[in-house]
Amino acid sequence: MASRLKIVGGIVLIAAAVALGVGLWVGTETDQIGRASRFSQREVTTSFPTFSSMPSLSPSVSPAPTLRPSSSPSALPSVSPSNEPSSNPSSFPTKAPTIAPTVSPAPTKSPTISPTEAPSAPPIPNNYSFRMKLYWKKGYFWQEETFEREWCIECTECSALTASGNGDGCSRKKGCDKGDQLWLQKCEKNGNNALFEIMDRDNKRGDMFQIKNTNLCVERVDARYIALERCNRDETRQRWLNFRARETPFSWTPLENGVEPRCVTQHHHPKAKEVLYVESCKLAHHYTTGFWEAY
Repeated sequence: MASRLKIVGGIVLIAAAVALGVGLWVGTETDQIGRASRFSQREVTTSFPTFSSMPSLSPSVSPAPTLRPSSSPSALPSVSPSNEPSSNPSSFPTKAPTIAPTVSPAPTKSPTISPTEAPSAPPIPNNYSFRMKLYWKKGYFWQEETFEREWCIECTECSALTASGNGDGCSRKKGCDKGDQLWLQKCEKNGNNALFEIMDRDNKRGDMFQIKNTNLCVERVDARYIALERCNRDETRQRWLNFRARETPFSWTPLENGVEPRCVTQHHHPKAKEVLYVESCKLAHHYTTGFWEAY
């Protein structure tokens, strides 16, 4: 009997709980419908409101804005190319050239050891005559002097071939004669300085220095001494290199030169009556007396 009473009591409690839940759901639904009705009366819409208790779609949620703009791109660049290159060429090359190459495998001629042509000598104006002056420039310290005294060439008659630094055995004279040597004197425009012309200019064989209005040319009469002799185009000892016109300095060197280059110069720093001779260019340039100029 007691067991039956307990079962009936449980059934009654369950029914009461179900009834209470239904009432609460009905009240909630009724309240939501009332609120929706009141809201729809305040707004005018072109479509009828839905009477569903839930919205048709979930609201979209936008992400929160960043604090500052991004300095990097929105997407990383691709490491590899978007398209793979084709593995095969569009057309195959021909296996052999259609025309044989024109270049032979070996050179046609062996290279020349020396230049094929000597460099062309600078042109000289027609009827060009000049005096020869020892070149000087700022910075030279001849005879402990910082200024130029202008030393030019004159003919001198000497008792024997010499390279004297003070003119021993030589005398000053007017004009030039066969056998005369050359020495330094002050440059004098209308004085006794020798006046030269270039005879038989030759790019390969050099130039001949001729005394104007004579048949006398400067010749290297032996390894060291120079003098005036009859002009002879076939005489290599009368050929000289490197001449430049119009007061351009040049090194006055003989065509026939030894292992060590030689230049026309005088003894040490210049002074009057120093006889010219052929000396080592290295020594001449050491004393700053290795250059001449047409003056």
